[in-house]
Amino acid sequence: MSRYTGTSDNSSGFGRKSSVTRTLLSGRFFQNARIPRLEGLNLTIRQLIEEQRRRMNSANPAERLAAVLLIRGELTKQLDKLDDHEISQLLDDEVGAKLSLFDPESTVCDAAVTRLRRRANEHKHNPAQSKG
Repeated sequence: MSRYTGTSDNSSGFGRKSSVTRTLLSGRFFQNARIPRLEGLNLTIRQLIEEQRRRMNSANPAERLAAVLLIRGELTKQLDKLDDHEISQLLDDEVGAKLSLFDPESTVCDAAVTRLRRRANEHKHNPAQSKG
């Protein structure tokens, strides 16, 4: 299961499946600010990304605030739990796929994905090696 989609995904070719990471968002701030709540929902990284995008486009300033502060913070926590292979897959799927092939950002994204996958592969073959 992919940590950021909540589904089985073996598209990277590494043959590795990760467990699903879900999160619970605190409702205290949502209650005080009268922001539509996500409390009690277990959200994957992809769901957090989609929810952040949805709320960033909202006409409601409180929802935009939730997207900027709360969802972004929770997303950051979940991204910190991903290993190099998983973050490279997420970078390729969520960032690289949205860039134009001709933009320099696409080249930078491709280089980062390649480097992360190489590091993940090296670590796979030499587990004693440091992740950093």
